[in-house]
Amino acid sequence: MTTPIILSSNADGEAGNGNSGVAGSGSISPDGTRAGFTSSASNLVAGDADGHSDILLKDLVTGAVTILSDAAGAGNASLTPD
Repeated sequence: MTTPIILSSNADGEAGNGNSGVAGSGSISPDGTRAGFTSSASNLVAGDADGHSDILLKDLVTGAVTILSDAAGAGNASLTPD
């Protein structure tokens, strides 16, 4: 039996307060421990209050969320599963 994981939640398990989506195909790492997604939520990573969508990486083991880029400096940011 698999347990569903909510990607759009912070390390404490609090749900994101904005829209979120999967960052393209192949957004889960080959070993299944990380997943990339986009979100406009401001409560997933401390200090993210710019009001723009971000590309984030969630560690599915620890729950930690890392911001990979934000709209202000993302340019042509992309996410690959490795």
